[in-house]
Amino acid sequence: MGEFRHALTGEQVEERMTNYADVPAEEAAVTGMAPAVYAARKPLETAVIDRNGNFSWDYLNARINQLANYLRNEGLAPDDGVALLCGNRVEFVEVVMAAFRTGIRVTPINWHLTGEEIGYIVENCDAKIFIAESDFASRAIEAAQKAPQLATCLAIDGGIDGFTSYLDVVGKHDPGNIVDPVHGGTILYTSGTTGR
Repeated sequence: MGEFRHALTGEQVEERMTNYADVPAEEAAVTGMAPAVYAARKPLETAVIDRNGNFSWDYLNARINQLANYLRNEGLAPDDGVALLCGNRVEFVEVVMAAFRTGIRVTPINWHLTGEEIGYIVENCDAKIFIAESDFASRAIEAAQKAPQLATCLAIDGGIDGFTSYLDVVGKHDPGNIVDPVHGGTILYTSGTTGR
């Protein structure tokens, strides 16, 4: 398993996170800010474990804020859509929680689907940004071609032709807590016997 990762240490953690230290987690959850509470209270404790390592609350909250700021800088507003094709990894949590604090709708997509089925969902959910893990590159490329409304496609953990690196764009943004969170949500697509 990979190394333990966190964003800040010592005084930096305390300085950046004190504004959520005394907020009840249930209250913060209403605007998607529950991870900020845990980052303030126990910044170096493990929040997520995936195949790449252990990720602390301060790391996770900082990444969520960076992605939230990226989405806003891209012009996404509450009720805009983001589609996510990703396995069980820390970026899945980052995307969902960034949507939850920016008012954005995130649509997680089952990675077992075909490229055509994924493309239908990406187009149908009105996603403006499509984020896909490189393990599913061929299906992600096919899906993106079927969704002309996409403004941006981001690749997690490696390259995908026509996609920009998730790590590169998100890492450039402010990791501090956003000041005006708005709770977003999810759209879930299920399959049945009557077609799409």
